[in-house]
Amino acid sequence: MTTTAAQSAAPTDPLLGTVVMGYRVLRMIDRGGMGTVYEAVHETLGQRAAVKVLLSAADQAQRDRERFVIEAKACCLTQHEGLVRVYNCDQLEDGSPFILMEYLEGRTLRQFLQSANEHQLPIPQALSIAQQLAAALQVVHASGVVHRDLKPENIMLVRSAGATEERTKILDFGIAKILGSGGVNLTRTQEVLGTPHYMAPESLDVHAAVDGKRDVYSLGCILYEMICGRLPFTAPAGSSSSAVFFQHLKDTPPHPNRWVPALPSAVSSLILRMLHKRPHKRPTMAEVAAETLRLLREPPHQGFLGMLYQMWGRHVAGTRLARVLSMTSLLLSTLVVVWLLLLALWPQSKSKTPMIRFEGGTFEMGSSDQDLAKVRAEAKSAPKGDGYLAISSEESAGPRGDTFAREQPQREVTLSAFEIDQFEVTNAEFAQALAAWNQRKRLTLERKPELKEKDAEHVLKDGQPVYGLFRGNREYSGHHFAGIEFVGDPRRPQVRPGMEQRPVTDVTWFGADAYCSFVDKRLPTEAEWEYAATTAGSATYPWGEDVPKCRDAVHHRSKEEEFGSCLGEFPDPLPVVGSGARDVTKLGVYDLGGSVEEWVQDAFRPRYPECRGPCTDPLVADKTEGVVLGYRVVRGGGWTRTYLAMRGRRRVGQPWDRIFYNIGFRCAKSIR
Repeated sequence: MTTTAAQSAAPTDPLLGTVVMGYRVLRMIDRGGMGTVYEAVHETLGQRAAVKVLLSAADQAQRDRERFVIEAKACCLTQHEGLVRVYNCDQLEDGSPFILMEYLEGRTLRQFLQSANEHQLPIPQALSIAQQLAAALQVVHASGVVHRDLKPENIMLVRSAGATEERTKILDFGIAKILGSGGVNLTRTQEVLGTPHYMAPESLDVHAAVDGKRDVYSLGCILYEMICGRLPFTAPAGSSSSAVFFQHLKDTPPHPNRWVPALPSAVSSLILRMLHKRPHKRPTMAEVAAETLRLLREPPHQGFLGMLYQMWGRHVAGTRLARVLSMTSLLLSTLVVVWLLLLALWPQSKSKTPMIRFEGGTFEMGSSDQDLAKVRAEAKSAPKGDGYLAISSEESAGPRGDTFAREQPQREVTLSAFEIDQFEVTNAEFAQALAAWNQRKRLTLERKPELKEKDAEHVLKDGQPVYGLFRGNREYSGHHFAGIEFVGDPRRPQVRPGMEQRPVTDVTWFGADAYCSFVDKRLPTEAEWEYAATTAGSATYPWGEDVPKCRDAVHHRSKEEEFGSCLGEFPDPLPVVGSGARDVTKLGVYDLGGSVEEWVQDAFRPRYPECRGPCTDPLVADKTEGVVLGYRVVRGGGWTRTYLAMRGRRRVGQPWDRIFYNIGFRCAKSIR
């Protein structure tokens, strides 16, 4: 790599005006303790970039040089829209390392907070920023990287061309830890890395293990600050940083509602769990991303008094006006409660689940001979006991002896534009439909002979089975999978506590189809599902080509004694939707690889039918030649399967009136 001096170079900074890898250095943006950041522009393409240069070789410590390289590696290991992109890294002629990276134009989160009223953000805006950060960091953690210095100064808010809202970008991986990377230890004995006000308690123990829970704690501090307008811990004026260290170790942070009385309990609870002293008691970054997204989709009610306080309470406290408002708010809040109860009892038929749009196109659906040769070779060394590999010899839906032959023949398929749910349908969502049907007298409960489990019942809608009820026997590894029960007299549906955001299971194909109709959608076709899961046929797994590890997706969490599952690392077999750290497509559809397997619209045929003419928006109907009567297609892997079942082309058939503890669904919609 060479640099060429320009005639206009500034005498005080010899780098200004030079050309670095085709980019001419224009101006200095910022200078820090370790180096300097410059703005540069490509001489041919006109593309802007940032050049981060370490101090000159004479002023550098070897440890700082190695950290600088670690930063470049950490950024290159992960690719996400919420992370700054690194184009290259090398050395200048004087030996100073540099990183060529994406140029960002915007403001830091610190600058944004300083300009905000009382340094606080509205709760939805704070949650949105936290959700974006958590979504990016869960990808970082899945790549084996821990940031370790998350703070508002290292977060940029940028606005892309044509965008209406700012997006977050995480900067400065200078002290990041690449887990399992080995190599030199870049921390001096007794050296503590990070920024005191945002450091997790275990960061003060130089011998403690490094994992993503440190970043969860730091993000909890940031979320606390955004909502409350102050940090959870601040040292008295004039004291040293060790005072803040001690507070992180020993003190309980003031409850967020002390500063924001109107803050919903669900939000304050999340913040306090993220700030737990013990790392294993904190949520994972994937759980933070899922929970903040849920809070944005379904904002918790803060109460009428809380809204009054937010608007006027701080300004009129203790005055005569306050007493008048108190009496008025008591009356109005009573009316609001009555109105909310009526609203809750009135059936709602529209889904709030976000959908991802696909513009349609042509792709190769199914597996080629080369694809199947590879997966058959992998199957020979697959973990013992995976039912997916034996299923073809156990059920009449064949073809016997070769599970993978169901994925052929490969054919060219063209799809029209469609939308598909970003997440699988949850227990809370399905229970809402059951409640509406029950209110309209369309549900009956009936014991069916084919349900061998004790105390099991079928929930029938208009005579068709839609859901299976299990009382005390639908458990695995201490976790109950029957997310919905019928209670009271007369009996009515109710979600089991803590299972609201878990994917619904024990639902028949009829139930899945009926729910999608209830929310004015439909089940996706098999072709639409595969198009989304393989990114138009370009990927083996929803996230790409890498074989998933336990942390990447919810899979391989059953029969631990038989083939060494992921239960040891993740004892909850089926967590909330969106928990897989990497189980998300490039367009943002979650859990197409793991979590639960999913019903789709098509009738099951052991092999794809040949297309006569253009294969446009194919759908296998009940009367199609060769279908297995009474069977529907199930796509994707789930918590009971190993990685082989998580391929985007995987398909099996199951009876449409049967219930399974590992099968759920999501909905889709055509775009006209």
